[in-house]
Amino acid sequence: MKMFIISALMLTFLSFGLSVGATDTINKVVIDSDELPNAGLIPGNALYSIDKFLEKLNLKFTFSKERKAEKLAKIAEKRLAELDILDPKIVASYANKLFIEYGLSLERANICLQKLLVEGRISDERLAKLEARVNMAEGKITKVNEKAKAKISYEVKDCVLKDLNSAKMSLFTRFTDIDSVSTLHDQGYGYSDLLKLHVISAITSKTVDELLLIDHVVTINDEKVVNLSLLLESLGLSITDLKVKLLEYIDIN
Repeated sequence: MKMFIISALMLTFLSFGLSVGATDTINKVVIDSDELPNAGLIPGNALYSIDKFLEKLNLKFTFSKERKAEKLAKIAEKRLAELDILDPKIVASYANKLFIEYGLSLERANICLQKLLVEGRISDERLAKLEARVNMAEGKITKVNEKAKAKISYEVKDCVLKDLNSAKMSLFTRFTDIDSVSTLHDQGYGYSDLLKLHVISAITSKTVDELLLIDHVVTINDEKVVNLSLLLESLGLSITDLKVKLLEYIDIN
């Protein structure tokens, strides 16, 4: 009887997940509230393990990297929401695990962003919105109550944050030094735009500083955004040229 109930739940979940995936507007990225979401089921609840299993199943059947990045951002937020409302009597038992899962979800989301960028199958605007969505999820750690955050060990917190930064920088290390990226990021450039600039620099004769002198940067919500089409046009390149040269560069190096 128990297996029948679980099977029915799985079937219902898959039907819902697949129908939503089929009807989602692919060119829309929802930027949710900057508050923590409803935690739903939390550790200690008898159904929590089933909830987590269905969550993993949902991801497994999400084939779009864009949708997967969005879902991973939501999962990261859910782990924080769970941590935030856990009973103080048991929070110490789950704090490290929840924070690790928060970090892993964001790492995977950033990897999806990098793959989308390299494949060139997403517009600049959509990629910027998707990056903002993932960054918002990362920033929601500040919304978790301080007593709950205090239960996360220093070692776990340090390891998760280092791994998350490494995930963001993994492609940058192929083209430039981290200090250069960090400096420009502090000036208001998003990581995805910085990667574009350094890739173009690596496959052309121009430095990043020279590329920045070309009139192709606009400011949106205090972030400097690269108009890739305009930049490539000024260099006599197309998106296809960039993709081909990027793949050639990766193969050689």
